[in-house]
Amino acid sequence: MDKSLFLGIKKSVESLEGFHGSHDLFLEEERTDPLPFQKQASVRTTIDTGTFDIAHHSKKFSSVYFIDGIQRTLMLGEIDTHPLFVHFSGAAIMRRKDGVITPFGEPLMHASFITSSPKPFESTLPIERVDAQNPLEYYARSSSLRENLERTLLKKSLKIVGSDEIIVYDGRLVFPEVFTPGFNVLGVIKRHASLYVPDKSVFYSLKHGQRTGAFTLGMGDDKDPKPVVSFYQKLFPKKDPYYSVVRVEVPHAICQSVSDVNAFAGFVHSERFPLDMKTHQSGKKLYPISVCEKFLSSKLPSIQLVSVFLRDALQ
Repeated sequence: MDKSLFLGIKKSVESLEGFHGSHDLFLEEERTDPLPFQKQASVRTTIDTGTFDIAHHSKKFSSVYFIDGIQRTLMLGEIDTHPLFVHFSGAAIMRRKDGVITPFGEPLMHASFITSSPKPFESTLPIERVDAQNPLEYYARSSSLRENLERTLLKKSLKIVGSDEIIVYDGRLVFPEVFTPGFNVLGVIKRHASLYVPDKSVFYSLKHGQRTGAFTLGMGDDKDPKPVVSFYQKLFPKKDPYYSVVRVEVPHAICQSVSDVNAFAGFVHSERFPLDMKTHQSGKKLYPISVCEKFLSSKLPSIQLVSVFLRDALQ
């Protein structure tokens, strides 16, 4: 993102009637894990039950593509008591081939204002309007803008990924495009607001290198949900039973047996961090996903950079 972007933001803010700048810019914090298992979710079918050691063998692919996105939403101030945020987001594909992880193509970037103010103002950026009565909509809109970039990359990847390759997505398989016939894709979920196994004790008894029984869910288009095979697995040893547990989603079309479940579990286990880094969510992130996030962080403006460029306008 170049200097002209910040000049455009500064010009918009300086000419905005009724705007009062924030003395302390703050970076929207990443969502913390909600209290786990606030609701019991239903599943379509159960494939197997209990806990199982993850086999050392795993699915083999000639290339693996990893898709992830990040967002930064900064409060600039208020327009007549309505908060004004500037949003930056980016999404990228990283490819691992022959053991080397590199960016694949150019990342997608987006910038816009987000506000509940109905007041029109000139801007070189898109202006996203949210409901003033629902403060949580700011984060929801910010997340949806990032997800739009990720979905665009997923659509593009349909033309890229071969039959012996796979896309790994950091999140749920909610986009209908992932169920295109012949498309290999896998989703990894780090947060667990819903419980998909019958008893919490199954989840909490997971040991390092184990998975729960697998089950199927309906995902994608609400009118025509597609079957997805899912299971929990633990990537690192830790006394905290919630630590390092992820949930995996794989389209049923490419995961039709217990043998397939074990092979995909082994694949996910092989992509974890080389060791427990004891940094934020390193126990749940796959290593190439972390590389992707760091790559995107280097492309998006930091809070310090925004503060320097907009200092005069926010006085």
